[in-house]
Amino acid sequence: MTASSNATHLRKTLKDGSFSLVDASLNETYHNWAGAFAEAMGHYATPALALLEKAGHSLECLRLWDVCFGLGYNSFAFIQAFLASPLLGKVQTLEIQAVEIDGSLAPLWQEVLAQAHFSPLMQAFQVSQVQTAYGYLLSFQAKDASFALPDVHIHIYIADALAVLPQWLETQASPVDLIFHDAFSPSKVPHLWSSDVFKVYASVLNPTHGGILTYSLARSVKTAVESAGLVWEKLPPLGWKKGAMLVQRPNAGSTAAHL
Repeated sequence: MTASSNATHLRKTLKDGSFSLVDASLNETYHNWAGAFAEAMGHYATPALALLEKAGHSLECLRLWDVCFGLGYNSFAFIQAFLASPLLGKVQTLEIQAVEIDGSLAPLWQEVLAQAHFSPLMQAFQVSQVQTAYGYLLSFQAKDASFALPDVHIHIYIADALAVLPQWLETQASPVDLIFHDAFSPSKVPHLWSSDVFKVYASVLNPTHGGILTYSLARSVKTAVESAGLVWEKLPPLGWKKGAMLVQRPNAGSTAAHL
C-alpha cells in the first residue's frame, strides 16, 4: 500500500490497486486495506445483486440510496456488476440517490471511474457530471443503443446525511430496494449509526426484498438495527473486517436473522 498527500487528503493505493483517501480530521481511511474496489464489490454490490436475484422480480425502476457516497465506489461497482447479472434486461431505470457531506470529493469521481477496475462500465456508458442546485448529477448514457441497458442516474446531494434523510423520507413515493450505508466508523461518527437512522431506512425499505448493506458489525450497530425493528445477517469477511452486514425488514425474502 502506497501513500501520497495533498492539502486536503492523504491518498493511498490499496492492495487491489485502487486508490482511497484518509480523512485527516478523523484519521480514518475511507476503505478496507484489501481495496476500495474489492470492498465495494464484496460488501455492497455482490450481496445486493444476490438479494435481488433471489427475489426474482422484474423492476421497472430499481431504487437505491447511497448514504455517505464518498468516492462513489459502491454505486459504481453496483452498476458495473449489474451489467453482468441476470437482472440486465429486467430493469428499465436505475435511480440512485446519494448524499455526501464533502463536496471536495466531486472532482475525484471521474478519476475513480477511469481506473482499470471500471473498464467494463466505461466501455458500456458515457458518464456526464453536472452541478445542480442540490449537488451533482451523474448520468450514464449507453454508448451502443443496440444493447438493452437501463437508464442510470445518480443524484448526489452535498449535505449532512442527517439533514437530507428526513427530506428523502417525505418525498419518497415508492419503496427503496437497496440502501448502501458507508459512514465512517461508529466509534468516530456514532450519530450516523443511530437507531433513528435505521428507522428511516426501515420506513422506506421494500418489505419483500429490500436490503441495507453496511460494512460494520459493531455491537452498537446491531443494537441500533434491532431497535429499529430490523433483522440482520453476517456477510463474509474481507481484509481486516470480520464481515459485513445485510439488514432487512422481518419476514423479507432472505435468511436475515439475529446472529
